[in-house]
Amino acid sequence: MQKIVITNMDLINQMLTKQFYENGFEVFDRKKYISYINVSEIEWEYEGGLNNDYHPKNNKEFIDKCLLTIHYEIQNDIVPQSIMRKRRIWEGVNQDALNWHNDYREGPNCFFLLYFSDMDESKGGAVYFRNKVREWKIYPQKGLLVAVNCLNNFQHKAEKSNCKRIVSSFYFDL
Repeated sequence: MQKIVITNMDLINQMLTKQFYENGFEVFDRKKYISYINVSEIEWEYEGGLNNDYHPKNNKEFIDKCLLTIHYEIQNDIVPQSIMRKRRIWEGVNQDALNWHNDYREGPNCFFLLYFSDMDESKGGAVYFRNKVREWKIYPQKGLLVAVNCLNNFQHKAEKSNCKRIVSSFYFDL
């Protein structure tokens, strides 16, 4: 019989893997990540087009360094054996995000959404997830971090909000 040694990280990865691979997403409370960037200081601009949201207008290099720090923290804390890909921050919801979709076409097989705004039923701004059997609806709060599985059998969509809805994404290959 082969002896198997399980470390604390192995236990964390097993818990992440079960929900992440069965439901297509995993939710974390990671309020510490939002402390790396003060979104109230970001000036937002609409880049035009039918399918766009608002992006930072000022301090883009500084904002990217803050996002890179968060990207490294997520990798170290949750997915240490991954390859980091792109990251971005935006305000609002673009037209494509309102419909069920999957980000598999964008390349990386996983991404994390980090919310900087509090959403609820009166404000809107929910995020939906579904697999082939079930659907979930979440009203994100500041500091909520959601791992999203980009395999083709999972989909997600966003709901418009009647207030600022600031979100960042961090892509990884697992």
